[in-house]
Amino acid sequence: ILFISFSAYHLMQKGWIGFHDNSPWAELFERVGFKGLIFNIGILGWRLIDFGRIGIWIVFIILMIRQRGRVFKDADTRLLFLIFIILLLILSVNMLWARNLLAHRYLLPVYISFSLLCAHILFTYKINEKLKIMLISFWLMALMTGNLWVYPEKTAQGWDSTLAHLPYYKIRKQAIDYLDRQEIDFNEVQSFFPNNSKIDYVDLNGDNRQFADFDNSGKYVIYSNVFNISDEDYDLIRKSYPVIKQFKRGLLYIYICKRK
Repeated sequence: ILFISFSAYHLMQKGWIGFHDNSPWAELFERVGFKGLIFNIGILGWRLIDFGRIGIWIVFIILMIRQRGRVFKDADTRLLFLIFIILLLILSVNMLWARNLLAHRYLLPVYISFSLLCAHILFTYKINEKLKIMLISFWLMALMTGNLWVYPEKTAQGWDSTLAHLPYYKIRKQAIDYLDRQEIDFNEVQSFFPNNSKIDYVDLNGDNRQFADFDNSGKYVIYSNVFNISDEDYDLIRKSYPVIKQFKRGLLYIYICKRK
């Protein structure tokens, strides 16, 4: 009721809800056709098992096979399952129609509710102790190793939903230090989101310099596999901007490239 009331008031006062045509994120809300809907359903399925979450689905399926559906005779299990289904349906309806709203973070209520459902079944019902330990170990291992999932180039990844991004900040600082040592003017360097904001916004060091958005007009480019860029920009960089310095840590890297 509060949400509906606020949304109605916001609509009357501002004339829009959620986004408007002049929003910097407006393109994310562009409607998709039937093919786009089918594509988004596939992306939703990917999001549900991504970064090791496939482990919990395997655990759930094993529990269902072992219990043969008896778990749904319990009121608490039915309630948790209903909450999961309602959240999945509501969020899906609100995402599948748009071009790019299927970020992992928006599905957190679904992840949490399904995890609670699976944990409830695992710890409430009589299950062989060895099997329980195996399932718990597998579940934890899948989630932990999921932070090592890094996809190939040209495959967008939800970096804000995995610990795999942590080394980025150290190699980013190394790249900035290299630019300073080489006395390369920041005005000649272009980059991509999220590396196009003021340095202070990330490092909290009072440095208000920032890299310009890439438009193929700069002398240098900073590129990292943390940046989800278009295939066209990626191909252009590989073709026209040879790497002059690289920094790597774990599965992440940053390239400093110079125009031919």
